[in-house]
Amino acid sequence: MKRGIAPAIAIGLAVIIFAAPPLKLSKTDEALRKQTVDNAKKYMTAIAYYCADYDDVTPYTSDPKIVAEIVYPYMKSRSITRTLNPKGGIFHFNPSTTRIKIEMIEDPSKTPFIYETYGWNDGKRVVCFWNQIARPVDQNEWNVLRKNLSLKIKKVD
Repeated sequence: MKRGIAPAIAIGLAVIIFAAPPLKLSKTDEALRKQTVDNAKKYMTAIAYYCADYDDVTPYTSDPKIVAEIVYPYMKSRSITRTLNPKGGIFHFNPSTTRIKIEMIEDPSKTPFIYETYGWNDGKRVVCFWNQIARPVDQNEWNVLRKNLSLKIKKVD
């Protein structure tokens, strides 16, 4: 009788764990993520203005501190360079899209440029694409998008 109970308990626990609804963010975290999405959009807009002034060539580096400095003249406030993710982290930049002509990006709507270090408590992270759309993406979508962080695009001399 003991043999029949243990597997039943294990199966029951597995059903509870895997059938559990996805984690939801608190109202505060939802507001913080909304602001983070807005920050990513504004940051991307500042970078787009920078690119327009430099013959549509992207910043020469993916170092977050250096990118913030070179696009600072195009920002209203440095606060847009920050993610408000409670887990911490910073905005990173796609290293494969530095020092290139923007038109060389084959699919701007699927090529991340700005992305957060960590996912939020619900597993989603904020990503801003080259078409200037910023949104949270779940881990499965992020795993697909990550391949676009190592594109082979010819650099500008």
